[in-house]
Amino acid sequence: MAAGNPAGAETAPAEAASAAGARDLPAWERLEFAQRHLWLTATSALSIAPAAAPGHWLLQADNRILSNREQVALTFDAATGRSLQRRRLSRGRNQRLKEYRYFTDHVLRERRNAEGGGKRGAASESPDSSGAPDKWPLTSREKVAYPAECGGAFIGSAYPLLLLAREVLEAGEPRQYCIHTDWNFYTVTASPGAAEELAVDYEVEGQADGQTGGQRDGQMEGQAEGHAERNASGRGALRAERVVLTVEDVPGNPDSPDFTLLGLQAPVEIFFDPANGIPVELRGIAERVGSAKLRLKKLRWRREVGTPSPAPPPAPEPAPAP
Repeated sequence: MAAGNPAGAETAPAEAASAAGARDLPAWERLEFAQRHLWLTATSALSIAPAAAPGHWLLQADNRILSNREQVALTFDAATGRSLQRRRLSRGRNQRLKEYRYFTDHVLRERRNAEGGGKRGAASESPDSSGAPDKWPLTSREKVAYPAECGGAFIGSAYPLLLLAREVLEAGEPRQYCIHTDWNFYTVTASPGAAEELAVDYEVEGQADGQTGGQRDGQMEGQAEGHAERNASGRGALRAERVVLTVEDVPGNPDSPDFTLLGLQAPVEIFFDPANGIPVELRGIAERVGSAKLRLKKLRWRREVGTPSPAPPPAPEPAPAP
């Protein structure tokens, strides 16, 4: 799927958001999820902080299962959820670094392998698994065009769906998004689902500053006490709001299906606390397990709603390809 641009006619990176159009940062700063099945435990940790440029956010994810670990740094447009740059470092049996830069009509994909070699392309230098991943041999560098068949708003990475999906509940109707994985593209439809009673039990770090930011018209005021207790302790019962993600392959995808959200294959269900908009549980299909539930185990509140705590160094902003 090579892009159709002629050599030397590189387009600009995907558009940036203005600071005025950006959302407020979520009330949470870091979420940690876990799923357990017999002897198998998988964990996912997410954090969001401002990126270097106004209107951009940096999402960092750390996913672990057995001896495998995947670390993701995603810079995206806070107003639209559109990906600007994604960096994925995989550790384990196969160590590799993949970087994606999102332009107006294509994504530039680069792959580096600690041990050299790759499915598409040859190593350009000797392997160096002990060095920094940025110094590993470049094994692939290709442009991948955005397919016209991809339905919905293009947002690239699936991670921002954890923020965008709740807006489906506020709108009361389905929305579609175009998601990019590695080589493949997918049309993802987010639809409101039936609410469900859930019991939650997670560790809380920090204070919620008294906010009940997700409560909407029609919710009983008598629920406020339970909401405040969960904000402080992470324990209690709630009637969780549900969003269902269904996924459709874009015709012509070159690789086998690989859509996942926090390691879960579609259909994926996301359950939100109606008081604060926090995702407390995800359900889907997990490799080697089958039907699986990913439950929130730790929540870190942001020090002040709308104001970030000190953030780790941001990922580089997208730059035009040579």
